[in-house]
Amino acid sequence: MQEETVILENRLSELIKLQRAIDAFGKRYNLSKETVHDANLVLEETMVNVISYAYENEEDKHSIVFKFNIENEALILSVEDDGKDFDPLKVPEPLEKSKIGGPGIHLIRNLARSISHFRHGDKNLLIIRMDIRE
Repeated sequence: MQEETVILENRLSELIKLQRAIDAFGKRYNLSKETVHDANLVLEETMVNVISYAYENEEDKHSIVFKFNIENEALILSVEDDGKDFDPLKVPEPLEKSKIGGPGIHLIRNLARSISHFRHGDKNLLIIRMDIRE
């Protein structure tokens, strides 16, 4: 299966493009509505967190790279940004409402089978593996 890539700017107005991309991916590979819904939630929360917290100056343009793939009967979502180093796996649970990205990170953890974070140079790479639901 071919990996699909979507590159978006760090603007909330780009969320609709992300939603359309994962919807089209889901249709192309016959993913259930539930799987596509969960993927949309995870990607939206991730993108909002990156846009809201990763950059010193909100006005600067940055690219956020999203990749979708199906591997070993799992949906693989990866998100790469050039924002501040932030590993969401280090956010402790239970999450406090005042913590940056707390509720969104909790949602992502609940919907994902596994999550990995890597820092390469000036880039964050988040890899989210999700079950494909029937």
